[in-house]
Amino acid sequence: MRTYYDQENRVARILAFDVYSGVAREIKTFSLPAEGRLSARTPVAAVLDGKDTICISSTIHFIPNINTRSRLIFWHLNNPSFQETIEVYPDNLSGDGVTKQGIVDGTRSYWAAGNQVVCIDLENRKELWRDTFPQDMLTSRLLLDNGQLFYACENEVLYALEAENGQIRWQCPIAGTPSRVYVDKGKVFLVGGSDGKLYVIDRNSGRLLFKYQPASLGFENGNSFRRAFYAGDDKLIVTDYKSWRAFHISENGWIEMNGDNAGNR
Repeated sequence: MRTYYDQENRVARILAFDVYSGVAREIKTFSLPAEGRLSARTPVAAVLDGKDTICISSTIHFIPNINTRSRLIFWHLNNPSFQETIEVYPDNLSGDGVTKQGIVDGTRSYWAAGNQVVCIDLENRKELWRDTFPQDMLTSRLLLDNGQLFYACENEVLYALEAENGQIRWQCPIAGTPSRVYVDKGKVFLVGGSDGKLYVIDRNSGRLLFKYQPASLGFENGNSFRRAFYAGDDKLIVTDYKSWRAFHISENGWIEMNGDNAGNR
């Protein structure tokens, strides 16, 4: 499913694509308000105890200098006309709210909204817990891994939260505007956007194990790692946008230097 904006007709259209044929069909629309601006994210889906698939769309309705309302809209895939709406972030004047897709895990969903992380029970649409942080998450994404949520905050700290109750398990200093977070072999990997370095952090303790400069992994001296990278399946793929290199991740998180050029341009 993807959300597309039809400005001429003032609607946001949610389209479902057949993965085999590529054929799209419209499954739901949201009317764009006459005043202000509405952003509607591509929905996430959940199946609760064999019931109809529930889709959750996050929206922000921003009217400059008046207010911002950020909501979660629950609707049935097989009956899109039914919907239930809950407020997910306090009204504000700055346009803040849910700006990214949520994460669904069983009967729970997790959302990054402004400078908060919110856990919502999908069965009764009730808030289970909410954490507030010094700043928001601009360039990264929430990650759920084996009962832990990772939140790369713009105060240059990576937070690990217990998904059950939102308790902060540990925090580790990082650079600002970081990449997505990946977990492999019990280690957390991310690239700092403001310093262009690769961070390797122990998943359980939050201890910084390694901080790699690009030159230490065979890139030209003075270049920076970019946020477009991947870590998983015992492999690391990084780029400085001039070349790509792939490495093996050792058990202790060390990047083995027999890297292969994954491509150049």
